[in-house]
Amino acid sequence: MLKKIVLILTQEYKEQQIDSGEYLLFEEEMNRHGSTAEIFGINMQTDMDLQMKTYLSKAESVERICAQSAKEETLYLSDDAHALLWLQEKNRYTIAVYHKRIEGTLPGTRYAIEGTKDIEWEYLYKIYQRFQKEPWDITETRRCLIREMCESDVDALFELYRSPLVTRYTDPLFQKKEDEKEYIRSYVQNVYQYYGFGTWLIVRKEDGQLIGCAGYNYRAGYDEAELGFVIGEPFWRMGYAYEVCSHLLMLGKRVYEFEMVQALTDKQNEASVRLLEKLGFCYTEDVNIDNHEYRRYLYKLAI
Repeated sequence: MLKKIVLILTQEYKEQQIDSGEYLLFEEEMNRHGSTAEIFGINMQTDMDLQMKTYLSKAESVERICAQSAKEETLYLSDDAHALLWLQEKNRYTIAVYHKRIEGTLPGTRYAIEGTKDIEWEYLYKIYQRFQKEPWDITETRRCLIREMCESDVDALFELYRSPLVTRYTDPLFQKKEDEKEYIRSYVQNVYQYYGFGTWLIVRKEDGQLIGCAGYNYRAGYDEAELGFVIGEPFWRMGYAYEVCSHLLMLGKRVYEFEMVQALTDKQNEASVRLLEKLGFCYTEDVNIDNHEYRRYLYKLAI
């Protein structure tokens, strides 16, 4: 749980945040969602001959600040390179804060914001989830939650893909669970974090059961995002695929602003062909990918 957001700012920028009222608005936004906010100022030192001394002095200050907060419940925002370096060395969850006084690039942070004005708690919480390796909830349909996958989903995924009827028309998982976990770790970092979308899990809301996967990916050689879906065998013929995919097409238009979406299906996969036609996809051509024949469908999202 994200309980605290700590701002460790250069003294001049801290004073500006307080005098302008921006910090008060930031604090109120955090408090509305059950998180507390604290702000600290540290002195800027520009004399390069004193760089190491400055670093050690700031490290001592930051260490005292961090001693007041539980590591896994706190997010640290800073505009100071020395403070960020120390925080990262201690594996704290950090976000770099850029503003007009910052020259160059702040070191080593995966995440950054432009000032603190108008920053919403939900945005910071999503970054916090990344550090905690927690999956993001993407959207919901009437019966399903669609969310990202994470390492703890591996057992449920292996159960979902256990049926040979499920893997008849889709790629199987890795044989070893540890390999699948490594794939998921890489996928979260290189796909979810880069594109903002990918293959998600379909979870039935009434009981938390994993029933399938669906989402968008890019395929080499094609410009359009590709919609893909898999439903576990025990959940066939219950309308889940249509419910989820029709919702994802709406999401593709409103959130990701796709103009066109493609889908590829095996010629023998009659159920997927019927679903794509029901969703409004139009058949365009047969294509050969890695010596396998597919039917290619396109769906135009009206602007």
